[in-house]
Amino acid sequence: NPKSISADFPVEGIDWSFRITLPSETIKPWFYWQIKNDLMMMSVFALFSLIAYLLLNKRIIEALSKFSEASIKVINGDYSARIRLDGYKELKEASDNFDRMLDTIERNQQTKTEYLMNIFHDIKNPLNVIFASMQLMENYKSINDPESFRSKVLTQVKLIRQNCYRLMRLTRNLIDINKHDNGFLKIKLCNYDMVKLIKGITDSVKKYTELKGINLIFTSELESQIMACDPDMIERIILNLISNAIKFTDRDGTITISIRQLDNGNKLLLMVQDTGIGIPKNKLNTIFDRFKQAEDLFNRNKEGSGLGLSVVKAFVNAHQGDISVKSEYMKGTTFYITLPVITVDNAADCPPVKNSTSSNVLNSLNIEFSDIYSGFEEEVS
Repeated sequence: NPKSISADFPVEGIDWSFRITLPSETIKPWFYWQIKNDLMMMSVFALFSLIAYLLLNKRIIEALSKFSEASIKVINGDYSARIRLDGYKELKEASDNFDRMLDTIERNQQTKTEYLMNIFHDIKNPLNVIFASMQLMENYKSINDPESFRSKVLTQVKLIRQNCYRLMRLTRNLIDINKHDNGFLKIKLCNYDMVKLIKGITDSVKKYTELKGINLIFTSELESQIMACDPDMIERIILNLISNAIKFTDRDGTITISIRQLDNGNKLLLMVQDTGIGIPKNKLNTIFDRFKQAEDLFNRNKEGSGLGLSVVKAFVNAHQGDISVKSEYMKGTTFYITLPVITVDNAADCPPVKNSTSSNVLNSLNIEFSDIYSGFEEEVS
């Protein structure tokens, strides 16, 4: 009925219903108001949705723009770029991770720069000495006295030889570190008496430490300990640690090499202790990092590339061992090396341990000690 609107309301149980009928003119205003109200609510909701979308979109676009700008800077070599977003948890986490990644890249780049600077520094110095010695020897041509000529030339030859040893040490350490980093450092395990091996290495440098006025002591709780090791690596570990100790131990000081048993005989503890100047606490965490020395690069009073302890750690790790250090500034330093006591089945193929007076041992001493002296065989003869 176009003039009225009816609504039926059923009554349950009796199958009756109520019918309410009203004129259309009475209902239409309310009906139109309801439609208008619904449309307004929908419009307001749509407007707020649009604003929220635009704001969210803006934040996302801004975040993506910052990511893009930072990425371009990194591509162009600027590792100082950072995003540092606030607000939405996901965006903040993403920006924080990105910034941490850039922090790591920047630190690695700084380390790489220092690494190369140290290499150039430690290659340049020996080369300068070698070049200067060669120039001096060329000037000696005018010397008529054979003895004077011979004496001056031998002095320069000695300097050239020492600096060749230093270059050999640096080159060998660089090769070993790169082998370790790339998984190519090979260990040749064989069964040896570790007590006898380390005592022999210690004895080979005892005469030199005595000339320096330093007391070198070897002690062991064990008379013998057969275990698998690479004797060449063990030799370089011990010589490097003794060389370090000599550098920073004054006359009348003491260097002690000790061997103990740990974990009911399953591990061997090797300690290298000195009474030297020690290592500052703020340097202990980086002492095994390559090219990290207790002194600053341009304020070093001891020669050395700073690669030695990195090589020591690599060799210890190759033996499945651990190395740590404790030190008290101006009171001394102790290095602790823990090695597993294991044996291998190729005992028949093990080469004999080098004699402490052999030319190979003297050559190793000249190379490992090249930063603190020259001509080991001359000084101890």
